[in-house]
Amino acid sequence: MANTGALAQGGAEFGRQAFVGLSSPWGTVTAGRQYDPLVNYVQQFAASGTFGGYMGSHPDDLDNLTNTNRINNAVKFESATYAGFKASALYSFGGVAGSMRQNQIWGLGAGYTGAGFAAGVGYLNARDTNVSFYGNTPNKGTATANNIGSAGSATSPESNPVYAGYASAKTLQLLGGGASYTLGNATVSLVGTNVRFDSMGSSSGPNPLGYTGDAIFTSIDLNARFFVTPTLQVGAGVDYTHRNSVKGDEGAKYLQLDLGADYNLSKRTDLYALTVLQRAMGRDSLGQPAVASIAGFSPSSTDKQIGVRLGIRHKF
Repeated sequence: MANTGALAQGGAEFGRQAFVGLSSPWGTVTAGRQYDPLVNYVQQFAASGTFGGYMGSHPDDLDNLTNTNRINNAVKFESATYAGFKASALYSFGGVAGSMRQNQIWGLGAGYTGAGFAAGVGYLNARDTNVSFYGNTPNKGTATANNIGSAGSATSPESNPVYAGYASAKTLQLLGGGASYTLGNATVSLVGTNVRFDSMGSSSGPNPLGYTGDAIFTSIDLNARFFVTPTLQVGAGVDYTHRNSVKGDEGAKYLQLDLGADYNLSKRTDLYALTVLQRAMGRDSLGQPAVASIAGFSPSSTDKQIGVRLGIRHKF
């Protein structure tokens, strides 16, 4: 991090991806720390993957479309492209002696790219998710620690209130799909995701609020981008997220608007401006009136939040 010198991605020295592999005419096999299938096949259709960046993620990046979390000990096969189609499968070993299923993660993905049209789907299943998926970096703890987020204290800020309370889920399931259509200088994209924190109350993580059952989030993301000139792109998107009732609460809803512009000064340098507005309704996972929580920002103390970012980027 620029302010402290600390490593990002949870203190991991190679925290984004670190893998080795072999390629053939039929596809590629890789092994190591890698992205999940939703990142590979669905991210490109979300506002965060087109113009919005990390702050354009769905609330707290709950569906991991902006790769907040990576997968350790993963073996992935990705096929070659056939008539515009390709697919992949991933398996992560849990590393627990005598148990194949504990801490295991597996996923599938597929995509198609044709003339002006593209689509992709992805699925991820993570057992003991507080440890296997959210706890796989050096600064995270064991099952007794909440590796997903924090309710906050005098010394620790609140984080990820959208889903931090569900650390005791036995299984996390992420399912998503997206598509885009390009006509001239304009591209319109649609993404839908379903996130399930299943069988809460297990020993996978702390459960101070006594949750049981399943917490289920559904998100719909519609966005569009347009090249005003060959060097100037503008984009806009809207995302709606709904969570079911858990432990008799009223559920939660999040509405988000993303606006962005990007101007290329050269092939390697550009100027960008992003604005994200979010409104929260209902009660969040920490049992409080839902607060807005834009990814990459500290959660708001109210149900509304606005994030603005202006920057210059140089690609090496």
